[in-house]
Amino acid sequence: MNNFCVASDIDDTILHTGVVSILKWKVIYNSIFSIQKNRIPLEGSADFYHKLHRGVSGNNANPIFYVSHVWNLYRYLELFLTK
Repeated sequence: MNNFCVASDIDDTILHTGVVSILKWKVIYNSIFSIQKNRIPLEGSADFYHKLHRGVSGNNANPIFYVSHVWNLYRYLELFLTK
């Protein structure tokens, strides 16, 4: 059962990207050189999104849509989210 759906950005909500860094060098480095298995999610984000997905009752299956302008990194993000 779905009560609602969630639309969420990826940059600095579930994955630390450095998008807010002054010169954006962290974004470039993280996007090009970081291996997905070494990336660390923001603390508490996995639990938070699991709770959103399950809803108040804990039995829901609310869909979550991740939005980002980096569509060409889909496989990378898929592997990260699976981990």
